[in-house]
Amino acid sequence: MKKIFLSLIVLLVPVILLSQGISKPPMVQPPPLVEDEDIAPPPPPEERENARIFLAYKMKERLKLTEEQTIKVLEILKEGDEFRMKHKEKMAELRRKCYDLLKNEKANDAELKRMVEEMKKMRVEGEAKMDETESKLLSILTPRQQLEWMLFKKELQKGERRGERNCPPQPPPQGKRGRN
Repeated sequence: MKKIFLSLIVLLVPVILLSQGISKPPMVQPPPLVEDEDIAPPPPPEERENARIFLAYKMKERLKLTEEQTIKVLEILKEGDEFRMKHKEKMAELRRKCYDLLKNEKANDAELKRMVEEMKKMRVEGEAKMDETESKLLSILTPRQQLEWMLFKKELQKGERRGERNCPPQPPPQGKRGRN
């Protein structure tokens, strides 16, 4: 009986160890990190136009915009969108140049520094245009609408991070009001 028991142990231990080794998933190298804008083509112009119209409509509802304000909002959004698309293309090209420069073992510090300065300049240019667009929007709104826009914009940004681009969130529900 002891011989049978020992022989079973001797046979089962290697089988168990082998089966654990086999069940482990093979080590897979993670894909290189690539920004979404480099792999996903930009949305077609009609899709961007629809998104602008949708945003202007939601702003009209939420901020109670007049027709004139809504038209001006659409113009400002279109101008900002056109800049953003061109800027995105320039930044992608500049990043490609940066990668090429980093691959070049003969690149000197002056070339690298020039590229760093160019990247910083492009980033600042993009941020400045976003600030300008925001200022233009705020300039056509009343103080109440400005405050409502700031809150609404933050809600939209939170929704985008959660992947809810097609359905902007509604304002937070107000507490139940008791009857007096």
